Amino acid sequence: HGDRGSNSEVTANHKAFFFDPQTRTAAIPIVAIEDRYAPRDFEDPYSPEFSGAVIYQVEGESLTEKARISHREWTPQHRLHEMSRGSWWQTEVRSLDINRVYYVDEQMLSISRYGLKAHNLNAPEEVLKAVKFAK
Repeated sequence: HGDRGSNSEVTANHKAFFFDPQTRTAAIPIVAIEDRYAPRDFEDPYSPEFSGAVIYQVEGESLTEKARISHREWTPQHRLHEMSRGSWWQTEVRSLDINRVYYVDEQMLSISRYGLKAHNLNAPEEVLKAVKFAK
């Protein structure tokens, strides 16, 4: 996903990768940057195309994208710029969006430095409960 400058904590920390063998669900936290030199439709040329976690359904040897989830609405505006500062040759850039995904009691949990969300496992874009951390 994304162009040069995109990154995922999974490349430097295997604990960021989520896989549940019973539901055959995988998730990867990601910051996807669009080509910065291409014409842009929005004002901030440093804003990522997507930040959060991509949820996949594993079927045999193939992955099918199931959903994209994010905590971006909780990220302060002045910190959003930091997500696009990683250089393509760096191997470890910590996301300001979702850092981990877990499965607990039939719910998918997404965690960032700004809060925690419980998602419907069958439809991860549906947020069942959200808790924003205090500053």
